[in-house]
Amino acid sequence: MVAIWRVPTGEQVTRLRMAENRSASYGQFSPDGQRVAVACGDGTAWVFDAATGNVVTLVRHQGRVHRACFSPDGRWLLTASDDGTAGVWNAATGAPVSPPLRHAGPVVDASFSPDGRLAVTASSDGTAGLWYAATGKPVTARLKHAAGVVRASFSPEGKRIITANDDHTALLWDLRGFGAFLTLKHPTVVLRASFSPDSRWIVTVSVDGWGRTKRRRRTSRRRRR
Repeated sequence: MVAIWRVPTGEQVTRLRMAENRSASYGQFSPDGQRVAVACGDGTAWVFDAATGNVVTLVRHQGRVHRACFSPDGRWLLTASDDGTAGVWNAATGAPVSPPLRHAGPVVDASFSPDGRLAVTASSDGTAGLWYAATGKPVTARLKHAAGVVRASFSPEGKRIITANDDHTALLWDLRGFGAFLTLKHPTVVLRASFSPDSRWIVTVSVDGWGRTKRRRRTSRRRRR
């Protein structure tokens, strides 16, 4: 189920009208708040009217859709799928804006640049792709990593990209030279990385310490017995 809730009362305002067997994995409001994009495990991505819950647009991939996000002006929808492609679509009609953005492995994340001209994709093939959203053409050669890329996003001013990777790192890339100039290292897989609104800070999220936390909890239970 995908639902919209009122803050701060917690009242459910709208339930989006999807088939019961569809598993939603991601949801995002459009910039004007009038629509909601939803990515689903059955290879579909939807755009709904936020007020009524009715379907505006439906697009299809050949594999699970991990992300469905709006361009900054709300005109386009960007999707990332296990079928090895990301898609740029007209958010009102579902028509493709450009040819598919292709990788050699599943595409697990995608996002627009702040001005909507570019798209960045993250793939388990060990690369991030930088593309012109309107044409689907690559801006530069793939940004290569030592392992799969799980997240990729632009800085707020659009001059840099941060990627989170299966090789326990987050990498900061400069779009002027397309090189990684900062490596943020964790002991384990980095799941998320994002910029602060002023681009001065980066936050990373990793699975660090989960095993230690579980062991401490088991020890505490034994002591209570």
